[in-house]
Amino acid sequence: MLKITYFTLLTLFFTSFLMAQDVKFKNKIVTIDNKEVLTYEQPFMSDNMTFFKLNSKEEILYLQYTNDPHSRNANMLYYTIAFVQQKVSFETQKFNQHGLKKVFKKMVKEGIVLPDGTIDVEAMERFKVKYEDNISKFLVR
Repeated sequence: MLKITYFTLLTLFFTSFLMAQDVKFKNKIVTIDNKEVLTYEQPFMSDNMTFFKLNSKEEILYLQYTNDPHSRNANMLYYTIAFVQQKVSFETQKFNQHGLKKVFKKMVKEGIVLPDGTIDVEAMERFKVKYEDNISKFLVR
């Protein structure tokens, strides 16, 4: 019985690596599994990234992190995620300290950004339900 359990866990471990998609950012181009999918802009020392369709200036995704030193929780760090074409935007704290590129990789892993560079609307809605925080109510203005 122990051998079967060990074999099952080992198989699941290696399967997860085989199913993972390789996402890379280089020369303002996002590649997924060595296929160029999107372009991106991230100004030097910036707190935001904008993703565009390949060979186009059609914006599909905007990510921004904000560090609000005036919040009740002192230095509240949160992300704003905007799906531009779907006109959906939300704020979340659930990715603290991950960085914008890791948040994007999470979206690829969860099937929101597809390998052809489009957005899966159903996956986007699940992602929003899963990670949305109502940050605005915590901010002191």
